[in-house]
Amino acid sequence: MQGVDHLMDIVGLVKERLNHSVECKILVTMFDSRLRHSFAMMEVFKERFSEMMYKSIIHVNVKLKESAVSGVPVISYDKYSRGSKDYQSFAKEILYLHKEEQADVAESLEEKSQATKKKEAVQAKMMIFKLLKNSWKK
Repeated sequence: MQGVDHLMDIVGLVKERLNHSVECKILVTMFDSRLRHSFAMMEVFKERFSEMMYKSIIHVNVKLKESAVSGVPVISYDKYSRGSKDYQSFAKEILYLHKEEQADVAESLEEKSQATKKKEAVQAKMMIFKLLKNSWKK
């Protein structure tokens, strides 16, 4: 937990001093569902960082370690292992979140486009009005 607190302090410094917008998310890894301590730590993380956490969890798995030692991606090493399935779920979650972000950006662009069209229409009407007003004066 101290490591996460330290990382969050660093992120805060980057935001403050460099004036960068930094978004970070937390992925729980090495989760061992056999241990009460894992569940206790998960609760602490949820209490403090719930809005920043991914829903996916990567469980402790021997196949993850074996694939790392072999230098092979776990999905190639054993695609049916718990670790491989966890990472596949995580990948799906990221893709889903990315699609949501793209939809939000598209919606925002559409709103801006509509506002721009309305503004241009008002400007065109004003120009026509000025032209008509000038032609009446002559």
